[in-house]
Amino acid sequence: MPIKKIPTVSRRVHPAALTGAAMILVGLAITLTALIVRA
Repeated sequence: MPIKKIPTVSRRVHPAALTGAAMILVGLAITLTALIVRA
């Protein structure tokens, strides 16, 4: 049973991790563009 529960949790975590990583990447891109515009 625990082995079956782990994949379900990982599946639930993956989308959240992907969205979080995407938001972080977008934030970094915005900061980089802002720095370039300032320079």
